[in-house]
Amino acid sequence: MAEPSEQKTGERMLYPELLRIIACFCVLINHTNSHIFLAAQPGSLTWFASVTYFYCSKVAVPLFLMVSGVTLLPRRYTLRQALSRTLRYAVILAAFALLYLYPGMLAAGGFLPALKVWVSGVIHGPVTNAYWYLYLYIGVLLMLPFLQLLAANMTRTHYRYLLIVCFCILNTLPILAHFTGLNLSFSADLALPLFTGSIGALFLGSYLERYSTVTGRKALWAALIFAVCTAFNVGMTYYEALRVESGASYLFLDNRYFITIMLPSACLFVLVRYLCSHHAFGPTLSRAIRALGRCTLGIYLLSDFFILRLRPMFTALCGVMHPMFAVVIFEVAVFLCALAVTAALRLIPGVKKLI
Repeated sequence: MAEPSEQKTGERMLYPELLRIIACFCVLINHTNSHIFLAAQPGSLTWFASVTYFYCSKVAVPLFLMVSGVTLLPRRYTLRQALSRTLRYAVILAAFALLYLYPGMLAAGGFLPALKVWVSGVIHGPVTNAYWYLYLYIGVLLMLPFLQLLAANMTRTHYRYLLIVCFCILNTLPILAHFTGLNLSFSADLALPLFTGSIGALFLGSYLERYSTVTGRKALWAALIFAVCTAFNVGMTYYEALRVESGASYLFLDNRYFITIMLPSACLFVLVRYLCSHHAFGPTLSRAIRALGRCTLGIYLLSDFFILRLRPMFTALCGVMHPMFAVVIFEVAVFLCALAVTAALRLIPGVKKLI
């Protein structure tokens, strides 16, 4: 999730929306695909296809945060504005949590017990798999006035320093330690005052928008690096699958803030920005992308609801086709159902302002 861009140029208005759509669909992949490779034999064609699909989709959260960095960090919110926006997302969380908590609320037996289930679920959440990000985003909004002040006073060198600290110390050393066997661990107390990968992703998006120009050569390098990082993630996950004990997790690299995920996320950011700045989409397609981008928050909020409701369709599809084809059809169906409901909800004036 990120706020719609208020920039005036066509490219700068369009590419955050397109990135938001891609990230939204990647969230669906994250929540529907993994059981395919977990049920497959490591090394099989199905396993490799599903794991590759899985790691391509891991760009979802970094992209959402990077787009937020583009659209939010250049602004200057007062504390009142930040609290107002925080309250908006708190209301969204509390309202849409009812979709997932209502069975427990009905079983509670009475208004006060049901209210307790709802309040407890919202506070202690997430109430469903996808909603952990809402808590992260609310935390970002609470700190946004300070982050905006920081960004406004940072030079290119400051940006680079912050990104190196975020992604090289916290999110690269663990990979080196894991696969080399070197003891590169450091005290947890060192990490406490450092910005996390989520804040790093915000500033990475802002840095790329502020200081990076988009050229065909950079786009080609971005495509190559994306492919190399994906191949590394898949290859090393296969290596892990061969060496761990049966039944143990081999998804060490499944960390959205590891450099092997953040780097391809930045590459996809560059590729989409290049596409939007060097290739005309036409007014009709551009309007469609912007309209769809404005619906991504609602699609995200409804995604787990429709994943649960449409899962029997996926099971039926697996009986007549390869599961990789079935899961893509399943994801498209979930996306379209959530889009239809979101579009209908946005026709209601008060709801439109909310989502």
